[in-house]
Amino acid sequence: MSQPRVRIIGAGMAGLCAGAVLASRGFQVHILEKSEKPGGYVTGFWRHGHYFDATGAFLASCRPGSEFYGLLQEIGLAEALRFLPIPKIRNVYPGLSLQLPYTSPQDYAESLIEHFPEQADALEGYLETTQRLGREILAFDRDPLWKRALVPLTRPSLVRYGRLSHKAILDRYFDDSLLHQALSALPTTVPPSRLSYPFVAVLWSKVLQDGVFYPQGGMLALAEGLADRVRHFGGRIDCSCAVRGLRFSGRRISGLKLDDGRELEADWVLGACNPLPLQESLPGQPSLFRSPCNLHRYRLSFSALLLYIGLPAAALPADWPYFVSVQTGSDLEQAAADLASGSLEGDLHAVLTTPSLLDPQLAPPGRHSLKLLVHAPRAGDFTRCYPDKADLDRLQAGILDRIKSWTGLDLAEQAAFIERATPETLRKRTGNEDGAMYGFDAEIDQVGPSRPPQSTRFKNLLWAGHYVRPAHGIVGSALSGLFAANLLERRAGRSGSG
Repeated sequence: MSQPRVRIIGAGMAGLCAGAVLASRGFQVHILEKSEKPGGYVTGFWRHGHYFDATGAFLASCRPGSEFYGLLQEIGLAEALRFLPIPKIRNVYPGLSLQLPYTSPQDYAESLIEHFPEQADALEGYLETTQRLGREILAFDRDPLWKRALVPLTRPSLVRYGRLSHKAILDRYFDDSLLHQALSALPTTVPPSRLSYPFVAVLWSKVLQDGVFYPQGGMLALAEGLADRVRHFGGRIDCSCAVRGLRFSGRRISGLKLDDGRELEADWVLGACNPLPLQESLPGQPSLFRSPCNLHRYRLSFSALLLYIGLPAAALPADWPYFVSVQTGSDLEQAAADLASGSLEGDLHAVLTTPSLLDPQLAPPGRHSLKLLVHAPRAGDFTRCYPDKADLDRLQAGILDRIKSWTGLDLAEQAAFIERATPETLRKRTGNEDGAMYGFDAEIDQVGPSRPPQSTRFKNLLWAGHYVRPAHGIVGSALSGLFAANLLERRAGRSGSG
């Protein structure tokens, strides 16, 4: 008997990883992607000889032994990709600039101790508590049922800290706002008062444990490598092919409805995209996910404004690192409130990455490719506040002026060219709801068991990506794809072809 047909909606990180794994295990995989190329947020492009990542800045869990590396090994991609370590990062705050290693959370914390020796005990206590909680969360996922029933005894940190915000922990250990900021430089747009502390603990204990890396050839090399493995194992990827609805019979999905009017049958469907439009395509039907995971109760992350800039090499200071984070204000809660109102006129959180410093082939000789990513309001709010080109040009000039005053880097004067992507660009190109950078962000009630699961109400429909478990980010989405593939294989093995 032939293996079941699996239709995957979306060729972002989750869809490509799930597709490559399932195809390598013999499933008939067909990925449908509405954009003109695979990759979603994890891709890149060339302009005037310069390469730019669309959004992504770094990868983690790239060492042998990690789940992500194991995924790449299974599909034969680990040896084909080279991961370049990012040895140092620079964090710029009001009154302070720190150049620190990020080879591990331990090294990062020890470097902070050098800058804040009076806070050594507090930093060591914070790190120990965070890593202990992270270990308990990871162990809990593997615990048998009897051990889970005794969780107050077996996992006391999980019980004590599992529903706390990151701010609650920071307040417990530190009264220095600079340390609050230094420990909040994380891949999220949520302010500390709403950020899940367990999410931070898993980041530190698992995802970032071995440092951060950049794929040689850029994020595009990762996306193209994954797509190549899907095809290598006999899978098919159709781009510019949008799914507009699901055809169902009872509690089963029988097929997909495409924008061009075609309908495709499927034994299994794996959604690896924004689930909200497909939820709306089921009029009169219950939520895709069982209660309490009604999609409309979740809050989206903020978006991003991106500037892609070609520079002469001489424009960068000699000690300029690949990754520079700039936080222009000390009140992270107010900065989030400003974004929620649609404004980018207040304090900024900007990230500047220069991949050609790590991989010189990504820019012409004597030049650099620099990406400036600014946390921005969601697409609807952003467009309301900045509706036309003149507004955007004024905003861009103001941002570049502030970057100059905070880093000394005069991008407006030195740039050979600047290309811009707005939250609306992200919405159109990726299909993420309102241009959300992380789908559903890692708020206290949006992680772990509170996040939508990979199972849906329909027996043969699963979901993967940064809207569902385990969480967002490149590695989170990749592992979501792997976990969904494993679940689909188990269920298909129990039920034959569907």
